[in-house]
This record gives sequence, structure tokens and C-alpha cells, in this order.
Amino acid sequence: MISSGGIRIDLASIEQALEANGHDGCGVELVPTSPFAVDEETDVLDAAEEALGAANDGDGADYVMFGQQPSFTLDGVGVSLKSYWGPNSLTTWLRSFAHALEQRGFTGRLTATSLVGPPRWLWHDYTPRAGAFIALDRPLTDADHTARWCAETADWARHGGSHALLHAGPVLQHDTTDQVPQHLARTLRTAGHGILTYIDPTTPRAARVRVQQDGLAVFQSYDPAAPTAALVARARDAIVANAARTRLAFATMTPMWSYGWEQTGRQPPAVAPHEIRHNHPLWERRLPDVYALQLLTRAHLDHVQDLAGWTVTEVGSGRYLVEADDLAAWCGPGGPPEDVLAQARAAFGAVLATSDDLQ
Repeated sequence: MISSGGIRIDLASIEQALEANGHDGCGVELVPTSPFAVDEETDVLDAAEEALGAANDGDGADYVMFGQQPSFTLDGVGVSLKSYWGPNSLTTWLRSFAHALEQRGFTGRLTATSLVGPPRWLWHDYTPRAGAFIALDRPLTDADHTARWCAETADWARHGGSHALLHAGPVLQHDTTDQVPQHLARTLRTAGHGILTYIDPTTPRAARVRVQQDGLAVFQSYDPAAPTAALVARARDAIVANAARTRLAFATMTPMWSYGWEQTGRQPPAVAPHEIRHNHPLWERRLPDVYALQLLTRAHLDHVQDLAGWTVTEVGSGRYLVEADDLAAWCGPGGPPEDVLAQARAAFGAVLATSDDLQ
């Protein structure tokens, strides 16, 4: 442990983290003397950016490490540290970073960020998972609304297991506290997006939510032991729970974790993937494509030519759950057969979005 005045530097933990990563880099964080308040968050990130600039400059040294991506961690505020040139480059960077934070009035401990080494199957098993792709009717910027939504979302995700994994900026951490929804809300506020994953530590099973501050969210369930119908039911639960505050939602099977609507495993017929990365008001009356299970408005349904082969159930607030009668055909390996998809696209053709709609 070395001291830079009001901030103590836990050099041993940082050196151990670097060694464990083959000296390719590590995460470091300032754990403050007192927890940061919500109204301090902007100032904290500004201070971290300023300290990064000072440390990356290295006071004229030829070889220094390089920090990037300040974000809130579970215990404080952290950065990703890269470009290790040796012990001197590390201590030079850490002292400069700590000193710059002290100049802004911060005190505490600079230490290695506690990270999770998730099981290999979480990222590398391509067993299909059911996804609910949801466009909320307003952004997640109001504090009370966001707090409620994050609490409900965490409750849904817990069916994946007992271990909560939270992406805090570029790092993945195991959240063992009872503040998981609050931490997800903070990530949304400060990073503009968040990812929460619950896993079962004893068997391959997980549930994951990726959400953007603009209100575009993806809920996914992974369980190789569960029948497809059970996974689809979990996606349906997420869609129905959000029905009253949703512009559009749909469910489909994907081969991997999705980071947004452009990763459904299928190319939409009339829009490019990059055009559906954001929560556009258009989704209240148009669709990117047709899927096995959809939550639609009256504005969608009034222009559908033929609903033969679909079951329509009103779920309140002017929202309708529209499900393919033959879900097995839609949710099997490889997705729906070409003739089934072509017939559905013809029936829903008047409400399929085009690039011109999204201008």
C-alpha cells in the first residue's frame, strides 16, 4: 500500500490483477471514503475523466500506462488500465491519477476492481435462447419510473439463477448486495445502457436483460434443459409484464446473447440492422419484421390483411398479444420455414417498416 495523500493506492492488488491478465491491463477503481450520492454522479465522472487526462499524459514520461472508459463500479468509480510498460509506468500512472482526484477533493482507496470470471458456457454455448425484444413507450430517464422498472426487471431475471452479474461499464461484477435494481438504475443513468444477468452457479442456466436509456430492451432466457415452449413462456411473461408501457414487443429464438434489435438472428425485409438500434416512435404503428409472438397496438392491427393462423388476445391498455398458432414452426432450429415467413410478411406487409419510414 502506498499513499498519495488523501488516496491510498493498493499497489499489490493492482499488480496481482495485471499479472493474472498477462499484463494486458486491468480495472482499477477509487473506493471513496463515503459512498457517492446520486447528485454527485456527474461531478464524479467529470473528475475521473480529468484525472485520466492527467495520468495518461504522464508528466512527460516516455512510457506510461493508458486509462480509459470511466464508469461506476459496485464500490466506487473505475477505469480500464492498459499498456503496461513495467513497474515504473504503473506507479507513475497511479500516482498521477490519484493526485488529480485529490485535487478535486476525493479521498479513499485506489485498488483493483473486483471482476467476475463467468463460466465458459455463458458466452460460448450457442444453444438457442428465447428473447423478448421490447420498445417501451418512454425513455428510462425519470428516476421513479426507472426505479420501478429496474426492480420489476430484476425480479424477472432472477429465474435465471441466484448469482447477479452486472456490467459496470467495460467490466463484469458479481453483485452480492440487495441493491441490484438500484445498481442497474445507476448504470442506466450514468452509462446510458445496462446489462444484468442472473446465472445458476451449478448448471448452465441464465436470464439476461440488456436495456438502453431510450427504452429499448432485450430480455433473454437460456436453459438447455428446458423445452422451447418453457423458454418462450418466459419471453411472453416479460412482454405481458411491460404491456401497458410498450410501443411494440416481439419474441424470437436467437443463437446467442443479443445487444439490440439488430441481433435477432434474422435480416428484416426492408430496413438495415443499424436502422433499428434505437427506440423510434414509429414502432407504435410499424414492425421491423414478423415474429412468432408480438405485442401490437390497434394502429398495427388495423392494417394487417389476414390474421388466419394467429391468435389475438387483448392484454389491456390497447395492447394485443398476437401469437402464431404453430409456435413450433417459428421457434425450431433455423427459425421459421421460408414459406411460413413469406406468408406472414405478406399478411403484415402494410405495417412493415421501411428505411424511408425511419428517416
